[in-house]
Amino acid sequence: MDAVSAIDVLVFSAEFACCGTPFAAGEEVTLTVRALTQDSPAQDGVPTYAHELHPHDDRVPLADVTGRVERIVASYERMVPVPGAHYRTNDPDDRIERDVDRVPTEDHPAGYGGPDYRVRLRIPSGTLLPDPAPEVELSPTLDIDGPPPPRMLPLLTKLITDVASEFGDAVDVLRGRDDASVTLQPRREGAAAVRWNADLDQLTAEIEYAEWALTDDESGIAVLRDLVAAAAAGRFAETVEGWTITSIATAAEGRVYEARTSVSRFPLGGTVVVVGGSALERVERARSGDPFVPWVDAV
Repeated sequence: MDAVSAIDVLVFSAEFACCGTPFAAGEEVTLTVRALTQDSPAQDGVPTYAHELHPHDDRVPLADVTGRVERIVASYERMVPVPGAHYRTNDPDDRIERDVDRVPTEDHPAGYGGPDYRVRLRIPSGTLLPDPAPEVELSPTLDIDGPPPPRMLPLLTKLITDVASEFGDAVDVLRGRDDASVTLQPRREGAAAVRWNADLDQLTAEIEYAEWALTDDESGIAVLRDLVAAAAAGRFAETVEGWTITSIATAAEGRVYEARTSVSRFPLGGTVVVVGGSALERVERARSGDPFVPWVDAV
């Protein structure tokens, strides 16, 4: 039997950034590991474990394993926009892997999230390693983002077809969930994007961050069409009074759709408050009076 053996340890950035202790290739480290609960392909026949920084189930066996860091491979996945949402997620089909010399690394390719790491750890032969956790029967969970009524999807798809026909490549259409979740993102700077999400019993529409709850039927689709047309024509505006934002979308016939929301803020004492991220940008734009422009110039 060899004097030493090896394992691979998966280190996840989201957890490591909180409580992990940095280390480098060539160093001796002690990592708390658990066996994977699902099959993971072995690299070069080396078994794979996961670094555990936040144990939350005492039924999961853990072990503190000490060894020398032989290799670190950082894995990055491209971040892509989520249809109907304001955030991005990782695309596991678009991945980059690079050898790095430490965890965490300063190497961050533009447009990619992560990294997570595969750490080759050389350990003494006979090192005690944890067994897989016993299978636990989970209670069924309610799918709160279930599919919309079947009658809705053809109407939403028809709306997308009409947008593509009228605006062509002036608008990027990001489609998800069989068109139940969609983003219409105009390429023109200063134009307003439209998003929608159709779920079990509600259709939610947004122009930028303004939100309307619509009925999940033909009348709701009609309102959604009005909102899309308003954004496309530049007939959408926001004002702010105090910490309340009023959003107004005006249909071609003059019909007005209004939405109000209070800005989330955090007092720091006295007259000082903190408003973060998109909320601050939204307030500043509303106060500036800068209009949202049409998706394309009028013919």
